[in-house]
Amino acid sequence: MLLLSFFFSKELSCLYHPSSSTHRDESSLERVLALLVRHITNPRYAVTLTSVALLVADIYASVLGESEVVDELFGKLK
Repeated sequence: MLLLSFFFSKELSCLYHPSSSTHRDESSLERVLALLVRHITNPRYAVTLTSVALLVADIYASVLGESEVVDELFGKLK
């Protein structure tokens, strides 16, 4: 659990910076989405990761349709 918390604190701190108009690149967004898909059904993390998934979806809704892999991972979060 500590390792997952460390990963998320590191990854989420880079997800979005309010003063920046740039987002993560495709490969790093894929890593975050893959991790969400893999762990969101784990009862230990479900509440937190659901909130994170909603935040990521809000931030990156504008890039849907630009990457087949990202679109597929977003689809798996349904």
